[in-house]
Amino acid sequence: MYSIQNKKMMIMNILDILKNYSDADHRLSQQDIIGLLKKDYGMDAERKAVKRNLDNLIYDGYDINYKEISRGKGKNKNTICSDYYLIRDFDDSELRLLIDGLLFSKYIPYSQCKELIKKLEKQSNKYFKSRIKFIQLLKNDKKVNRELFYSIDIIDEAIRKGKKVRFKYCEYNINGELQCKTTEDGSDKIYTASPYHMVAANSRYYLICQFENHDNLANIRVDRIKDIEVIDEKIELNKDFNVELDLPKHMMEHLYMLSGESKRVKFTFPRFLINDVVDWFGDNIRMKKLDEETVEAESVINVNAMKIWAMQYGDYVTVISPTELVEEIKSSLKEMQNRYNKIKK
Repeated sequence: MYSIQNKKMMIMNILDILKNYSDADHRLSQQDIIGLLKKDYGMDAERKAVKRNLDNLIYDGYDINYKEISRGKGKNKNTICSDYYLIRDFDDSELRLLIDGLLFSKYIPYSQCKELIKKLEKQSNKYFKSRIKFIQLLKNDKKVNRELFYSIDIIDEAIRKGKKVRFKYCEYNINGELQCKTTEDGSDKIYTASPYHMVAANSRYYLICQFENHDNLANIRVDRIKDIEVIDEKIELNKDFNVELDLPKHMMEHLYMLSGESKRVKFTFPRFLINDVVDWFGDNIRMKKLDEETVEAESVINVNAMKIWAMQYGDYVTVISPTELVEEIKSSLKEMQNRYNKIKK
């Protein structure tokens, strides 16, 4: 006979065994579960008790798959259940994708990244853990803002309540340390803004917002925000943004999440660069063939972002309109040439 305590613990231990040892490639018989109860928990169990607890778990809503096997013939025919495994919310490929996202992130502190990976590991079983033990989580010695997750929570609360936020905004000094922007008298500068959306781009979180006494939307780095708080003032967005923001369009037009005006831009590039262009612009581009080697493209995009992108691919890309952007690029290239000409040979 089992004690009442053992009866209560058995169902939890069986659930732990399914979490730790089972998946579609590693299925457990009732005898396997009996052996693991003894090995891991020092618990003796009969087949009927294991079957009853498995049935209770299934009845309680746990997504447990199994196979029914028929044995015997005629009056001696019976059915047994075997090959139990727990169906999980995430399969291993999805967990690996999430973990890779953390490993490649530029804004999550090392210690927090490590803790998040441990939590994700718990969503699978012991076999998954053995697969990722060879991944090297390189320690990031860069000074990072450890208020990131707190800031995300506060911004989310403000957006949900339709309230403004107040915060300090930081930039890196020559030692690579974050320091708050200051006013003329040297005190920390305080910003007030109406938050609109948070988005992930370029491996970082950005807040799309409108600063107090400004008409345009701004895209600011969440990892550079400090001492943020929700204030009891309703958001005040420019009337042009009172309709729902077309977020995918906004993201496509802001390659580097820079603020400023978006315009229709035309540029040319060699045909071999098509893959790179599509990677950057996605569906936000129209292309046509000029000749066997040259493509002309057109896109509505943030002008500041386009200038940076065009100069990044300066060996191949030529912006042909709008005229003011062409002139800006010419001026920047001339300044760049002058600086390099000053370098002594």
